[in-house]
Amino acid sequence: MEIKPSQIEVGHLNGPAVISLGMTKGGQRQGTAESITVTVFDVVRRLHQWKASSSSPLVVSSSVWRTKFSEALGALGLEDFQFRPYSLRRGGATFWFTKHGSLDRLLVQGRWQAAKTARIYINSGLAAAAEMKLPMHKLRGFLSVYKKSLDQSLPTLERTRKTSRPGGRGKRKVAKTFFLRMD
Repeated sequence: MEIKPSQIEVGHLNGPAVISLGMTKGGQRQGTAESITVTVFDVVRRLHQWKASSSSPLVVSSSVWRTKFSEALGALGLEDFQFRPYSLRRGGATFWFTKHGSLDRLLVQGRWQAAKTARIYINSGLAAAAEMKLPMHKLRGFLSVYKKSLDQSLPTLERTRKTSRPGGRGKRKVAKTFFLRMD
């Protein structure tokens, strides 16, 4: 599912962001569109910056997102844990519940209709967390880059032309590439 800037409402940076998900599977069963509320300051700030500077979707397709997710795990050296995009929902539910301790709030936040499903997520997430030990040395680089990025504006993705080298024969070919611009 692609998310467009028009689907995101960000008021003040210190307030929540609301992302309209439209007619999800659960929404179709209920006959109503769904949305989620984001309250993490850093995420709200990035959504605000992205919405203000872009007209393209946040994610082009789910397959592109899965590829980026796998690449990020590889770059962090976390492939052995076999995380999948769905791991974010289970891990997020577990983290949120351990932080807030309210199953009722989690049901709303996670858009679950059945408490039984949420309990399964939480219990399996807690069991997995007890067995899994993420080595901090693998996350230090990520944490360092993340902390530095908090004070920077959002990088923009812009189309640039690759410059050709002098010399050579034949037709000039210009490769279209994308570069991440860090201001």
